[in-house]
Amino acid sequence: MSRENARIGTPGWDTPVKHEKQGSVSGWFDQTSVACGDTVGLHLSGNGRPVKIQIFRMGYYGGAKARLILSEELKSVPKASAPIVAQNVTHLTSTNWPVSSEIQITSNFPTGIYMARFDDGGTAGYSPLIVRDDSSTSSLIMIAATLTWQAYNTWGGWSLYHGPNPKIFSPGRIVSFNRPYDRNGMSDYTVNDAGIVQTAESRGLNISYTDDVYVDGHPETLLAHKSVIYDGHPEYWTSAMREAALRARDAGTNLLFLGANSAYWKVRIENSGRRIVSWKGDPSDPYANNPALITNKWGADPTPLNESELLGALMAGFGVMANYQVRDATTWPFAGTGLRTGDLILGVVGKEVETTDIGAAPAVQTFLTSRVTILGIQYNINFTYYTTSSHSGVIDVGTNGWICGITNTCSWKTSTTPKSRSQIAAMTAQVLSAAAIGPLGLTHPAVTNIPARIKLQKICNALCPKDVEQENN
Repeated sequence: MSRENARIGTPGWDTPVKHEKQGSVSGWFDQTSVACGDTVGLHLSGNGRPVKIQIFRMGYYGGAKARLILSEELKSVPKASAPIVAQNVTHLTSTNWPVSSEIQITSNFPTGIYMARFDDGGTAGYSPLIVRDDSSTSSLIMIAATLTWQAYNTWGGWSLYHGPNPKIFSPGRIVSFNRPYDRNGMSDYTVNDAGIVQTAESRGLNISYTDDVYVDGHPETLLAHKSVIYDGHPEYWTSAMREAALRARDAGTNLLFLGANSAYWKVRIENSGRRIVSWKGDPSDPYANNPALITNKWGADPTPLNESELLGALMAGFGVMANYQVRDATTWPFAGTGLRTGDLILGVVGKEVETTDIGAAPAVQTFLTSRVTILGIQYNINFTYYTTSSHSGVIDVGTNGWICGITNTCSWKTSTTPKSRSQIAAMTAQVLSAAAIGPLGLTHPAVTNIPARIKLQKICNALCPKDVEQENN
């Protein structure tokens, strides 16, 4: 990866574009991830004008943050059909647009997160694509949370949160990847992934990439790597994803949760990975009485499994903005960061946060601490760490303000101070570098200061008041 990032990047690749509106070019790939030798279809809707397609690999590249891999011009892209919205309670929203271009994935596409940009002289659009290396044994592997990206996608009318009117509670129950992403198409990457990619690649760490849809069908993927990285908001998980994480952890693979609200909703994937089913505990779920297939919170009946059993902390809520304080700067994540005991990292705690106060969980060590109030209840929010008998280490930063704090792209606040950005990036680099060596329990066994919690936190089966969040991450 250091050789790749030594290549000349493409400054200006992300020239600001307006939010998507009528008349813009938009599109989607017919696979969430691909590998060398694959062909992926790009489905576009334009305005009858020529369209320039540019595909960029995201990285560091000396600060350019992307490199142009492929450029292609189409003579004319017509306006495609309107979204197809199911006239039933699922509100399934999709398109049946034809393929505008077939992209051959060759060795010119190293593993990474890619963005396709579409221009016809008007408003540009973007669509993400993950390129895997299925033979890789890289020290680090990052999982792009495409399930969560799609869960919040309102393009065409419905997301898993609401319909065209966000003030009316009418969530979709099934969402499709066969549609563009809302806003400019790359905001999920910008907020929840870019900070990891740029931090890891700027330091030349040995990293490869995949996505959660692929992990669902190939859970053994995680076992080939020393550490697995989850991005800033990996909220939606299938059963196979959770089993893959547990199996990897118990085999000595480190798990790094660099966000919050992780592994919160249990979902099913259908239609060859193109649809996400999430009834969120609604009794209309055809599998409401099937413990293996029901889609609800992981911590809800009929078989409650708190995410804290894996992460070390449990989702507390959202709507938070607070600071983290360094508990003991002599511990390993602070090496080389310049942080001292008692220092504050300003504004990093929020928007969604996890707590060590509730939920069944292993004993953990805390590196950063905060105390917040959510709906009148006070919670301790912590950056936690524990190690296992297999010597794996599990990091949970406890806030989804962590990764977007590096790039100053948190959508829920005005800005992150330059000092805080530097502090977060330095700690992230130290954690990634240590985790790339091997099982953290061998080099940095946890010295726990919060004991194991054995009481299961029963979670309401349907949407709790705190879950009715109308805005995207």
